[in-house]
Amino acid sequence: MTNVNLDELLTVRDVCTLFGRSRGTITNWIKDQDFPHVHLPGGKLPPIRFPKTEVISWAKRNNKEMPGLNDDNIESTLTH
Repeated sequence: MTNVNLDELLTVRDVCTLFGRSRGTITNWIKDQDFPHVHLPGGKLPPIRFPKTEVISWAKRNNKEMPGLNDDNIESTLTH
């Protein structure tokens, strides 16, 4: 993945809300299902962010429901 727009990165909380899943599930998807993510610089545990368009594409390819897409908080994140 190259040239990621920082304005289009989701947080772990955003992704959990989007899919209605726990942090543990998202971590498993990263490890086992090639879930799109980037590590930002900093510290021993650098923050992880998720490219919005790649996450949505991954969900469609893997037939994952996104119940949080209708949530006002995540929808505003996904539409800016």
